Amino acid sequence: MSEQILQRQRNMKHASHVMVVKDLAEAQQYYRDILGFTIDGEFVMREGVHFLFKESGNKGAVRPNSLIGVVLDTYIWVEDVDAVYEELKEKGANIIFGSENMDYNMRDLLVEDLNGYRLCFGGPVKE
Repeated sequence: MSEQILQRQRNMKHASHVMVVKDLAEAQQYYRDILGFTIDGEFVMREGVHFLFKESGNKGAVRPNSLIGVVLDTYIWVEDVDAVYEELKEKGANIIFGSENMDYNMRDLLVEDLNGYRLCFGGPVKE
């Protein structure tokens, strides 16, 4: 592989999931106060996880995957699912399930935000 191609590959740092929300300030407050993210402009971020919120008043613009039968919107890999569970439970997050060992050898925690987006925090089952 050429050095030029390798250099281009090193330029990418993060991806930000774009979420359409009803109220930008309300969504950011929830992610800050309940989920522990920090706010930067329209972004919220925590430990390498970034979301970009876009506000829309259009009916039907907020479309979490659960509306079409998909369980989650984002999967966030974590080191200690149980620690995240305790933190979010204490802060009053809307926990759908977890933390539970799944049949695909992962331990998951599913949380729903105030716009209906579902974030799954998980990692491999520890022996």
